[in-house]
Amino acid sequence: LIGLYALSTLCFASYESPLPLLLGSPAFHPDDFKDPPGLARKLVAGTDPISQALRGKLPASFLADLARPNASAASLRNEFFREINSQLKWPTLFEETVRREIHQRPVTQELAAQNPAGDALKRLNRLLLEDAYPAELKRQTVYYDEQRIGYLFAYCGLVSVLIQGGLIGRLVKRFGEHRVILASLVIIAVSLALIPYAAGLASLLVALGLVSLGTGINRAPTMGLISLHTAPEEQGSTMGVAQSAGTLARIVGPPLSTTLYAVQPHWPYLFAAAVAAVASYLAWRYLCGSKEEVKESGAT
Repeated sequence: LIGLYALSTLCFASYESPLPLLLGSPAFHPDDFKDPPGLARKLVAGTDPISQALRGKLPASFLADLARPNASAASLRNEFFREINSQLKWPTLFEETVRREIHQRPVTQELAAQNPAGDALKRLNRLLLEDAYPAELKRQTVYYDEQRIGYLFAYCGLVSVLIQGGLIGRLVKRFGEHRVILASLVIIAVSLALIPYAAGLASLLVALGLVSLGTGINRAPTMGLISLHTAPEEQGSTMGVAQSAGTLARIVGPPLSTTLYAVQPHWPYLFAAAVAAVASYLAWRYLCGSKEEVKESGAT
């Protein structure tokens, strides 16, 4: 039980820390490159003014890697992920004469008129690249500033408060702690896997709502069972160990998840989803199939 509590806490810490990076960064994700071979051909040998201008700014070693024969789409996608994101910060990525050759969306024109800097400049360069290569690059559908990300965290907190305010007791009374714990871990696993692939605000709210639901109904029944199975004279020490395990998970989660994010933005969520899936199996194997669970369900 203490192990399950630590794993669920690790999942929560791994989801929470990189969320502002995932939602508020203009950087490309590897899967944003829809057609890596097609983009590579244009950058290496394209005769259009946009590709020619970019070719003059990209490192020769990078272009040589793109020109490799039989380069796989996966390897090209990783090459683009590393190099193109490093180029987004440069104000000279697109000269004014080159911008005129790009069919720009209104959102791109509006941002360009603001003379952006910092992340706003990176956002502009990404929009220009999307407009220049619509068949090769996926448009960024989820991009929020600090205020909007704060609203999303407030939404998650509100969902958790509503769940903990009355839903947990009813669920435990009807299904028992064991099944509620199992269900919470399954919900956490599914929702974490959905977050990095949210296509818009609606799907993002559904995924965040589910992860808030899963984490909201997990802690109370887990701690309740730990207390139930602990002798009275060991309650303090056992609960202290459980809290320490949760604290350790909160310490490990942020640096681990942000490190994974730096390698690939989706990895912290897929990692946390895998951890929750393993915890779900352990809960099903050792809680829901245990004699104690069957006995308590019969008594209820």
